Amino acid sequence: MDGTRPRIVRLLCHIALPLYLLAVTASASAESIAAGPDWHAFQEALAAGERHARWWRGGWAAFHAANLSRNLYRATASGSTATRFDGRVDSIRSSLALADLALRPPPHGAARAQAASLDPAQPDSGETALMLARATAGEESRRRAPAAQTSGFLVNAAAGGVIAIIDDRPGDGVTSFLLGMLVNTIQTRTQPTQMSRYLASRSGDNAAASVQGDLAIRWTPSSRGVTVRLSW
Repeated sequence: MDGTRPRIVRLLCHIALPLYLLAVTASASAESIAAGPDWHAFQEALAAGERHARWWRGGWAAFHAANLSRNLYRATASGSTATRFDGRVDSIRSSLALADLALRPPPHGAARAQAASLDPAQPDSGETALMLARATAGEESRRRAPAAQTSGFLVNAAAGGVIAIIDDRPGDGVTSFLLGMLVNTIQTRTQPTQMSRYLASRSGDNAAASVQGDLAIRWTPSSRGVTVRLSW
């Protein structure tokens, strides 16, 4: 029995060592994939995101500017007291929407400008590009998340509340709130998602996936056996 133990240990080591090396190789391969983006696809995704952001921002700026002009006209030229009141309220809402577009542009323009300074030949450029892609995708997610509509909800609730309470028109106040939230939701959900889609399409780019090799050989006198644990 004593002579068989060393043979069992050697046999298990011969089996475990190749598996361990395989795990280490797989880990290095996964890290290589994560650190080395497809530069052409990366640049294309950035360009598409910037293009989408430019059209999105310009289109919604034109929409809110047109609404502001219409509401200013309603606030001053309408013969109806209720319409003039609504025009004043909606003028403030349109002005806030324009200010939000001016102060919070999508991140793609800045990300593309930063990516233009990267040299693919540099050893750390791949990791930097991937970090930039993930930061841009994270900002895309934050801008489209339900929490991003909190400010829009508060503005529209205030506008609807003013009409409903101060001008004593509850029905019109509810309608104003619902229409405002509809516009806010469409504006939020039509923002660019190119970098999120780029990361989702990358082979091996999964933040939750990791490959690790861990080899442990433990002698257990009580059971008189050898336990080999290999996990990745």
